[in-house]
Amino acid sequence: MKFILVLFTLVTGVLQAQNIALSKVTEQSSGFGPSERAVDGDTNGDWNGNSVTHTNTQNNPWWKVDLGAEYNINQITIYNRIYCCTDRLIGAKVYVGNINSISPNDYTLVGTPLQDLQVQQINNLNAVGRYVFIYLEGVDKILSLAEVEVYGNPVNNSGGSVWSKTNNNISYVDGNVGIGTSNPTSILEVSSANDNSINFNSDGKPSISFLPNDGDSYFHISHTLDNRLTISHGANVGDGKLLTIVNSGNVGIGTTSPDSKLSVNGNIHAKEVKVDLVGWPDYVFEDAYSLPTLDEVESHIKEKGHLINIPSANEVEENGIQLGEMNKLLLEKIEELTLYILIQEEKISKLNELEKDVLELKKIIAEIKNR
Repeated sequence: MKFILVLFTLVTGVLQAQNIALSKVTEQSSGFGPSERAVDGDTNGDWNGNSVTHTNTQNNPWWKVDLGAEYNINQITIYNRIYCCTDRLIGAKVYVGNINSISPNDYTLVGTPLQDLQVQQINNLNAVGRYVFIYLEGVDKILSLAEVEVYGNPVNNSGGSVWSKTNNNISYVDGNVGIGTSNPTSILEVSSANDNSINFNSDGKPSISFLPNDGDSYFHISHTLDNRLTISHGANVGDGKLLTIVNSGNVGIGTTSPDSKLSVNGNIHAKEVKVDLVGWPDYVFEDAYSLPTLDEVESHIKEKGHLINIPSANEVEENGIQLGEMNKLLLEKIEELTLYILIQEEKISKLNELEKDVLELKKIIAEIKNR
């Protein structure tokens, strides 16, 4: 999680949106409030702060900025002056184009006419151009601006935009992104100085891949269309599945179809395993317990081939065993065996007493014969 946060901070810092109109070359139709004030980075609309443009009173005043190159423009933000004369901006229209002209006919209109608002944004644009042109049609008009911010991305050689900005969202729309590498092999590849790398969405699949610099041991975390989160090992995402989590919450190790909270197809080595059980077989020692006779046990073994209440070999092979339940049944047999031993011990004690009596009688008989 710490790595993801660091990566997010790094990427968002690199891709932070920049005002591409800042400090660019500007012009306006006339005036004594210089046109460059609208791109000086100061959005304060107070005329006394010397950061507001102002044309003379004239017919059809205009203002424009040369961005210096062709951009795919996504957003334009216009700041109005404050305290005085804010209504002068009402009805002004914003245009984008590639021709350096003072006629709105040579540009493409974007958004709707401006209103008497402090901040106005024209969002979700798909306008391509080098110039932003603001035009106020009418007689005896004054055009006054506090700041004009333009956000967009350079147009690549094919005419498309490399980066796209919509409101506060920035996206990359052409190819792969590499951090620490100039040859990314996935949507996003982050490489360290020793060529260890992390790849996102390798093989066109939603995944995170961990690649060592020796290329010998690739691990992948991926999410498949069948609602499974998988940890795998191999050259490609999904090869050699090691662990699978399904949307029911079941986890499989060595199996992709876990039928329990944890299903393991293989050996488990542990120092201790704790199993919660209800109904430990102390009931064997209760007076009400019906202890099978040894004749019944013998008959069951001859007929079934296994002890009473114990599953057969075929049942175990087909269904496996419940570890807790089997320990319970085994303890039941041990406790039954203990009772059989105690019963046999009682019989043996009685036989010993009887043997003593027999020996005493033999002794008496022998003395009588010797008289």
